[in-house]
Amino acid sequence: MARAVHHSRIRNYSGPGSNLTLLLEPLAARTLKEREGFDTKEKLSRWFHENVKYRQGVLDYQLVINYIEPQARKGVEPFASWLDLPKNAMIPRFDDPGGINVVVVGGETNAYWFAADFSYLKSASIDQWR
Repeated sequence: MARAVHHSRIRNYSGPGSNLTLLLEPLAARTLKEREGFDTKEKLSRWFHENVKYRQGVLDYQLVINYIEPQARKGVEPFASWLDLPKNAMIPRFDDPGGINVVVVGGETNAYWFAADFSYLKSASIDQWR
């Protein structure tokens, strides 16, 4: 499972602990379901939560200075523990699979997907705009 999900660019979004929203065109969603076994959005979210990680020694300097260290100094976990880890330790990119949203959008014309570090707030009907 998950051999076709390429996640190296996902690590490059904002710092650890932020959210992820995946926008999947229906053809891409169907491929993930049929070829990779992600038959629910929750399974795909869980996979990203468990498999997308940072190596402690290669965390972006600005990320560490501006985000992780201030949180660590306040004793906020998991940030406080991260700074003491060895340089080759792997740090989860997403704290909670519930912060990873999967939205299927589009018209089945291009098996495309897009990822961004924004959060889901609410759904709205588009029927009134048709």
